[in-house]
Amino acid sequence: MGRGNNRRRCNAETKSKEKPMVIEISSSSDEETNGNKRGAEEGRRRRKRMRIYSDVEVKTGEEKRKEEEDCCILPFDPFDADLNEKLALPAAEHLLDDLSIIAERGQVACRDYPHSRHLCTEYPFSKSSHETCCFKCYCYVCDVAAPCMFWKGPNGHCNASDQDKSWKEMRKVQRQIKPCLIKTHF
Repeated sequence: MGRGNNRRRCNAETKSKEKPMVIEISSSSDEETNGNKRGAEEGRRRRKRMRIYSDVEVKTGEEKRKEEEDCCILPFDPFDADLNEKLALPAAEHLLDDLSIIAERGQVACRDYPHSRHLCTEYPFSKSSHETCCFKCYCYVCDVAAPCMFWKGPNGHCNASDQDKSWKEMRKVQRQIKPCLIKTHF
């Protein structure tokens, strides 16, 4: 009898269920009964190991799949400025009728909320004319909706970004002037 019968009984019980799960638990008392001091010591070590791993959770394949569906690894950086390019399908693949994007979930800060022109994802700063802007863009210097009074031209605010010290200084000066103007109007 011993282990063999237990294993057969366990297998017979699991066959009646949808997904069989076999958990084999060996008794350390079998090893201790042989009177061998070495065997008793091994049994204690096994019990100790079993205590260490007693917190292990056993999950079925279906449970694992459900967990994996909640989390996914993106093949791109969602905060990258070239997000539209990475999400777009190549021109030849647009001809396929197998794939249709019918909705989008979530919000992207540099697309769905007001943002400085140099952070715009609709018109990437490095790949489009700086004078073009979406309806969510604002002037980095003036802090108003784009285009501002000083938007166009080679020295226009459309070229402003937080990477250039001169634009940062202009923004700082503009912020100091703006509160004074607002107070005088009241």
